[in-house]
Amino acid sequence: MKTVDCSLPVGFDRDETAENVRRFFNRRLDWYLSQCGSNRTDLKSPTLSLAGGGSPIGNAAENKIINGMIANVICQCIATAIQNCSHRAKQPSYSILVGCYLDELKDWQVATQCGFAKTRFQEVKKEALCEFAERFLYWQTRAGLGTDAVNLISKSDPRATHKRPNQPLYW
Repeated sequence: MKTVDCSLPVGFDRDETAENVRRFFNRRLDWYLSQCGSNRTDLKSPTLSLAGGGSPIGNAAENKIINGMIANVICQCIATAIQNCSHRAKQPSYSILVGCYLDELKDWQVATQCGFAKTRFQEVKKEALCEFAERFLYWQTRAGLGTDAVNLISKSDPRATHKRPNQPLYW
């Protein structure tokens, strides 16, 4: 099993981070997918292609080409981050993210599939969203997105640091 240091700040705001991820999946994901010619079901595949899909770019402006390339890398990072999320029975982050945001099922349907009551499911879902935010940032950094990376992590304390005491991220 390969480990990577966590990149979440010690004083990060779990509620706000989870809300940022919800907004990202509900409002921005489709834009990134349309820019690279993919759809939500493509993100379930661990082999999302750099070539993307959709129509050829043709004589489009340079910014459109660059935005499409960045969107493609971001979509690959989304797919990889989801694939690398927990598959454990007590924390089925992968199943929650795929069910709620890729298959677009209702929370109660995903909760039933995962075997959680409504209240417990909301707690586990929040953890899944935070886990995604952490892994998504990691994979964007690894892909070299730099300033184009989408950071969904919200710090509760402006003095929060990215150093965490010996808590590795498993993937």
